[in-house]
Amino acid sequence: SVGKQTLTLNVGTGTLSLDVTVTPRSSDLLRKDASYKQVVHIDENKGTITVFSATDLKTFAENIQSNLNMVFFDALNGYELSPSAFSSRFVGRNSVLLRLQTAGGITVATYTLQLCGDANGDGLLTEEDKAGWVKAALSGKEYDYDYLDVNLDGVYTLTDLVLLLQGGTE
Repeated sequence: SVGKQTLTLNVGTGTLSLDVTVTPRSSDLLRKDASYKQVVHIDENKGTITVFSATDLKTFAENIQSNLNMVFFDALNGYELSPSAFSSRFVGRNSVLLRLQTAGGITVATYTLQLCGDANGDGLLTEEDKAGWVKAALSGKEYDYDYLDVNLDGVYTLTDLVLLLQGGTE
């Protein structure tokens, strides 16, 4: 069972109790509906879920399943989002959090949802984003540009920039 567990051992005349938290891998927690054509990349180490084309929250929630409760939050303001009420809200960079929780409300995993290439975080790929892609490529600085890593090799390079400019996120 996922969440806090108590392991009790009877040793001789004494009892030893140990509290542990059971946390499975995200690949055991989340799965994509087979009919959903959207490319979705889950990075357990960074706690991100990247989608590769503009997706509204309702569509995302309907096509990703979990045995746990999926609770969406506005990342900036902290309020809970109802996917059905926010069908016009798009998954943008660092704007939506997905928490996987047990029936008792214990958070097992938290993921930041992001759209690959969404430099300004509005959930759409626009000319403004293209300017951000070029600026990031030319900066020469080592920043975490995982939302721009189209080929998923772990780094944002000129190859990713070319793929983005060619529409490689769609």
